[in-house]
Formats: sequence, structure tokens, C-alpha cells
Amino acid sequence: MENKAKLLIIHIDALNDGAEIGDLVRHLYTWRALHVQVMSTVTRQNTPGYTVMVEVEADDEWRLAKGLAQHYGIARYHRLETVLRYQPMARTKRPIIATYHEKQLGLTVRFELIGTEREPLYVRVEDEDIKTLHDRVMQEFGLDLEALDLRKRLETVLMREDGFVVELAEDS
Repeated sequence: MENKAKLLIIHIDALNDGAEIGDLVRHLYTWRALHVQVMSTVTRQNTPGYTVMVEVEADDEWRLAKGLAQHYGIARYHRLETVLRYQPMARTKRPIIATYHEKQLGLTVRFELIGTEREPLYVRVEDEDIKTLHDRVMQEFGLDLEALDLRKRLETVLMREDGFVVELAEDS
């Protein structure tokens, strides 16, 4: 999938501290920036500065440029025409069964899926659901797994189209 967008690169040496940069970032999002990246730099006069990269929809560039000029006196920036490419993404949920020897517990977990159900490329379970599963596994099975290990097992299972059983025994 693709979206046409513009990437604006703004060099700033007039803002002195984090509060001013934070104010700028807040304004950029108000002016419909999609993403903002701020990097510390050293200018050619050997003074601190910032480079700000702003992704913006093509139709919103003027609003952003006008705001930069009116609020910060910034009249120049670089503009790159870009194509944002991305994989299909979805937030979804699936019931799972966690097993430990003969015991089972059921839970529905929410996760971000990059790719498709038939061809998943990456799965990331919501942190809150990892915590909930960890607490329930501890309560029901008396098993104190590290959250990272639990996440790895769960995400591996969810990568399979038919995956819903997470085996928690040590030998699995």
C-alpha cells in the first residue's frame, strides 16, 4: 500500500530549550503533521540547533508552513516528495488457551498484526494483555514466567493462522 506525502526538513537554531521544542512539536501536530522527528545538531557556527523532520499530507503543507512562519519566524525548509509505503496492518483479537501440564485457562488477547491473517509478517501483543496473562498464569498455575518469555511464546503462536494454544510447560 502507498500514500503520497511530503517530508519537510526544517533546520532550527533559534529555539533554545526543550520546552520551546516541545511547544513546536505540539504545534506541528495541531497543524496536521503525521509524524515528527527532532534531532539535535551542531550548526556551522558551532552552536546547538535542531533538525526537524515532519511528514505531512500533500494538502496540509501550506497550513504547516504558515504556522511555522507566523509562530516561529521560520521561512525556509526543505520539501521532499515521498511515497509512504506500508504493509497491511490491523488491530485484532483472538481467544487463546494457555496450558500448563493438564491445566488450562482461556483469555482473549489483543494484538497488532502486520500482514494478513493468512500471511502474518509480525505480531505484537498489547502490553496490558501480556500483564493480564502473566498475572492469571501466576494465580492459576503458580508459574512466574518472565513477561518477555511469555510474549515470545504467545506471539509465536499467534503468527500461525490456526494458533491459539500456548503451552507453558518448561520443556516446550
